[in-house]
Amino acid sequence: MLSLFSAYTTSLSHRPNRWIQSFLGGRKIGYKIILGYALVLGISTIGTATGLILGNIQEKNAALQYLVCQFNN
Repeated sequence: MLSLFSAYTTSLSHRPNRWIQSFLGGRKIGYKIILGYALVLGISTIGTATGLILGNIQEKNAALQYLVCQFNN
């Protein structure tokens, strides 16, 4: 049972996605490093922008709720 499981996981771990292999297969290591940095920079930029947008929405909702409470009292 254990040998069957290890053979199954070994065969899965050595099968990269075909589109990744076709895109990065013949590239130089420097190009791959640059792509990695670009990917990380893009993800962090999108995350920061999303956080700022959601923060502004929450701040506007809190200010509106504060004004409603002040008006009712």
